[in-house]
Amino acid sequence: MRSTKLVSCRKALLATAAAVAFGQGVTAWAAQGSAVQTSTSLERDEGGLTEIVVTAEKRETNLQHTPIAMSVLGSEDLKNRRIQSLTDLVGGTVPSLRIVPFFSRSSALIVGIRGIVPADPNQPSRDAGVGIYIDGVYLGRSQGLGMALLDVERIEVLKGPQGTLFGRNSTGGAVSITSRKPSGEFQLRQTVGVRNFGGYSGETHIDFPRFANLSLKVDGVLSKRGGTTKNPLGSADDFNTFDRRGIHGAALWEPNDGFSAQLDGDYSYDATTSYYIQLLEKNPAAPALAPLVQVQADRARTADIGVPQQPSIGRTYGVALNLNWTVDEDVKLRSISSYRHLTQSQFDNGLGAHSGPFIPNAAFSRYGLASLRQHQYSQELQLIGSAARLNYVAGLYYYHEAGEDNAWSPNSMRWNADGTVATPLPTLQAATPFPDRASNAKADSYAAFGQASWNPPVLNNVLHLTVGGRYTHDEKSGTLFKVNGAVTDFRFNISSDRFDPQVTLAADINRNAHLYGKWSTAYRAGGANARSINYRAFGPEHVEAWKQG
Repeated sequence: MRSTKLVSCRKALLATAAAVAFGQGVTAWAAQGSAVQTSTSLERDEGGLTEIVVTAEKRETNLQHTPIAMSVLGSEDLKNRRIQSLTDLVGGTVPSLRIVPFFSRSSALIVGIRGIVPADPNQPSRDAGVGIYIDGVYLGRSQGLGMALLDVERIEVLKGPQGTLFGRNSTGGAVSITSRKPSGEFQLRQTVGVRNFGGYSGETHIDFPRFANLSLKVDGVLSKRGGTTKNPLGSADDFNTFDRRGIHGAALWEPNDGFSAQLDGDYSYDATTSYYIQLLEKNPAAPALAPLVQVQADRARTADIGVPQQPSIGRTYGVALNLNWTVDEDVKLRSISSYRHLTQSQFDNGLGAHSGPFIPNAAFSRYGLASLRQHQYSQELQLIGSAARLNYVAGLYYYHEAGEDNAWSPNSMRWNADGTVATPLPTLQAATPFPDRASNAKADSYAAFGQASWNPPVLNNVLHLTVGGRYTHDEKSGTLFKVNGAVTDFRFNISSDRFDPQVTLAADINRNAHLYGKWSTAYRAGGANARSINYRAFGPEHVEAWKQG
C-alpha cells in the first residue's frame, strides 16, 4: 500500500494488571506488562536447581536430559506473568515462538516457531504448522486459540520438527499445554484483579476431598477489559476489547494403584473486537487521502474516524477421557479420547479509512464478516515401557475433523464530496451478495508411531541412541460452494501417505551437562485454497532438520 505505513495497536496488550490471590494465606500482586527475561523458570532450593519434569517424549523425563530444544513455562511463570490465554504470549515471552493475530483479528491466532509460520490457516481446508495440544488433545483450528486457559500446570514449547511423536502439522514445532489434575484434597484458590481500561478478572479453583476413589475439581475464569483505542462512532464498540469466560470440570477415578480414569469437560466464551490499524506516516507522492484521515505517529488512543464494529464471538466446548493402566512395573497403557466443537463469528473493521485513496462520495471501510463452525474427535493409544537398557513408546492415532466457513467484505462508511465528513451507510454495501465465499472441508488422519531409546553399556553409560518413526495416512476433501456470491460446485479430494523418521544421539557429560545431535522430519498436510476461484488443491509440505544442543 503506497500511501500508508500502518501498525496494529497490539502494544496495549501490555496493560498493567493487579491481582489478589486468596488461598492458603497467600497474597500476590502481579504486573501483566512487566519485562521477562527467559521462558524457562528453574527455581533454586537448598540443593541447587530443582528438577523440571516434562512430557515431550510422551513419558515423564527430566528437562535437563531431554534431547529436544524446548522452553517451559511452569505454574509460577504463568502466575507471575499473568498468562491467562495464548494471546498473552505475543510479547516474546518464549524465544522463537511467534503468536500474532490474523491481521487485526484477535479472534484467530497464527502460531509460528523458528520462522515457520503458516499462510492463512483460518480456512477449514488449510492446516497450521505448529501443533497446539491441551492435555494431549490436538486443536485443529487457529480460531478459538484465544480462549481463556483454565488452571494450567505448565506449557511446553517444543522447537523444530516434531513429526514422530506429535505427527502432522508440527513442522515448526508443538505447544503442549498441561492442566493441573484433581488433587483429592480440599483446596480453594480465588484470585480477583483489576486493570486499566476498565478491566477486571477473577479465577476460582476448587478441589474437593477424595471419596470412593473419586477426586473432583472445578475451575472458573473471567477476564474482561474495555477498548484501548476509542471508537468515535458512539453506537459502536471500541477497538481491542475482550471478554473471556470459561469453566472446566474434571473427575479422576483411581480404584487402585495400577489404573486411573480422568474425564474432563470445558466450555469457553471469547468476545473480542479488532485491533485498530493506524497510519504512522504518509508518502507525499502517494494519492491523496481524505482530510479526516490523520497521521498518528504515537499509539492512537482515539481512532481518527469512527466505524461500525461489534465483538467477534467464539464458543468452544469439549470432553476428553484419559485412561492410564499400569500393566506391570515396566509397561503402561494410555488412551486419550476427545471431542471438541467450535463456532466463531468475525466482525473486523480495524482498517477503517486506511484502505485506499480518497474518492468523493465513495463507500469505504471494508468490514470483514465471516463465520466458522468446526468439530473434531480423536483417539490415541500409547504403549510406554522399558526393558533393560531400552525405553520405548509406541502408539496408534486417529483424527477426524469437519468444518464450514463463509466470508463477506462489504463497505460500511461513505465519504462526502470533499472528504470532511464520513457517515455510516444505512445498509452494508458490497459488490456481491452475502456470502461472497463459502466452503466446507473434512479430514481423516490415521497414524502409527514408535520411538525407542537405548543406553549402550559403553563409555560409562553416558550415551543414548534414540530412533523413531511415524507413518501417517491422510484423506481430505471439500466443496467451495460460493464464489463471488454465486453458487458453485468446486471440489477437491486428496490423500497422501507419509513416513517421518528421527534419529538422536545424546551424551550425559555430567549431572548438569547434556549434549545431543538430532535429525528429524515432519510435514504439514495438504489441502485446498478456499480463496481461489476453483478450490485449487495443494500437496503436503515437508521439513527436514539437523540440530544439536
